[in-house]
Amino acid sequence: MTAVMVIGGTDSSGGAGLVQDGRVLDAFGCAARLVVTAVTAQGRGGVTAVQAMPRDIVLAQTAAVASLGPVAAIKIGLIPDTATGALLAEALPRLWPQAPIILDPVLSASAGGALRGGADFGALWSLAALVTPNLPEAAALLAAPEAPNRRAMTAHAKALRARGAKAVLLKGGHLLGESAADLLLTEGGGRWFSGPRLPGQRRGTGCALATAIAAGLAQGRDLPGAIVAARRWLRTTWPKVAVPAGLAA
Repeated sequence: MTAVMVIGGTDSSGGAGLVQDGRVLDAFGCAARLVVTAVTAQGRGGVTAVQAMPRDIVLAQTAAVASLGPVAAIKIGLIPDTATGALLAEALPRLWPQAPIILDPVLSASAGGALRGGADFGALWSLAALVTPNLPEAAALLAAPEAPNRRAMTAHAKALRARGAKAVLLKGGHLLGESAADLLLTEGGGRWFSGPRLPGQRRGTGCALATAIAAGLAQGRDLPGAIVAARRWLRTTWPKVAVPAGLAA
């Protein structure tokens, strides 16, 4: 099986984080290789505690994954602090120089509560083949108001890509309207992906989308193709795989 490494935190509700990553990779037929960066306590009251893993444990996990053989893509979620990010930024290119990195810059939980103390992802940002912020995350990263329309989304995506990532997928699900539109910005320009919103409210959609894109890249799709496949899967199959919001909120 094609292996994908996912780096991030655990979510005790099962609605997001590494548990969700594992579900997505299994659905795509990929083997999951896991590195835990933090343990979070999340329930109906939101995030009640976050414990970062010691950096030597994070490094030991990456070494253990490397001993299992190659990984075809890397998805990064929760990075609890700048020092952990710096450690991974040094290790990942050395161990997996060819694997594309998808960085989902998690700052807070959809159930409520901060997961990261700051918005600086340092060298990880410039290593990323794709970063996948939503509108509130983009606003926090840029210290700017949240984008209210597509024009502002384009400006935010350009500013984020200027920080060194090869591409930005700015997720527009927080905009009002019947459809959800995401903007992919690369060196070659921008492309919009639009479609109907998911029915109801579910946690972990951003986490699932980034992991599905990583799976697509690992299986040989190009970036736009991986995004199209991930969005299609999120609309059609993921509601059957994910934990319902009422159980995970």
